[in-house]
Amino acid sequence: MKQNQGKGFFTTQPEGIHEINRRIDTILGSISAAARQARGWALLWELYEPSPSEGIERDPVMKACQHMIRHLKESLTITEVARNSGLSHNQFVRRFRTATGTTPAAWLRRERIAYATDLLQHSDLAIQAVGAEVGYPDPQHFNKVMRQETNRSPIMWRNS
Repeated sequence: MKQNQGKGFFTTQPEGIHEINRRIDTILGSISAAARQARGWALLWELYEPSPSEGIERDPVMKACQHMIRHLKESLTITEVARNSGLSHNQFVRRFRTATGTTPAAWLRRERIAYATDLLQHSDLAIQAVGAEVGYPDPQHFNKVMRQETNRSPIMWRNS
């Protein structure tokens, strides 16, 4: 395996994926599979930092996605995320939509729901705790968003 040649190593070296898996296993230890997967994605975002030799500037959209993943359970505003990425609200929304094909709010909602479905299927957390873990502390709102995004209630996900 090649030696780590800077933070951008993981995105440019094919053998880097094995190193990522090894680090995820080491860091995450014995937590549940769903929590491991979610924390693994967050770790990947943290590991990805283009090295200066790659000549890639830090992409504000990527920085915003990182921020949203790290703060998934918190109440986030798009203005706050835009400020964190170094762009104005309008500039941020325009660049985010161009890069991802969706709005920041829709992207965050889908990420939260994807993590919630994993937790519901693979953990013993109470449904209310799952909602709080993904940024929906109000159980009724969590149920409503789950139904809107997946056409299934949290209980249906838990029982599947």
